[in-house]
Amino acid sequence: MRFWIFILTVGLTGTVFARLGDTEKQLTERYGEPVSVLPGGRYNPYFDKWIDFRKQGIAISCGMHAGRCVTIQYDRQSGFKNPEFVGFKMFNSTGSPIYAERNATSLKFTFKKDYPEIVKASQKGISRMRRALETQKTNQ
Repeated sequence: MRFWIFILTVGLTGTVFARLGDTEKQLTERYGEPVSVLPGGRYNPYFDKWIDFRKQGIAISCGMHAGRCVTIQYDRQSGFKNPEFVGFKMFNSTGSPIYAERNATSLKFTFKKDYPEIVKASQKGISRMRRALETQKTNQ
């Protein structure tokens, strides 16, 4: 019985799955026009851009680097049940090792090979943000 519940859950949410490694074109074909496209680089120089979509009540945010989605986050107010988490993890397993994070309302998947560079870049971005805030305070 659990197997059929899992299959049903994966089947119903299958159209929501973006996959790590997808190009912008593949993401747009799957979801239609993005809700927003933000440039990366300022506060995390590793990302070329962030692309956000909304599908079936789920907010999907993709961090792009070198033309590919290297980190993806799914958010839904009601959270995700275990079978959904397993399904999302399965669809984001592309053969490369991934980090999977889960909290009350979101799921996040990141390629392990990109993770150290993302962390380093975010540290640079935090330094930039602090300098910008200090400059702003000084000018006031």
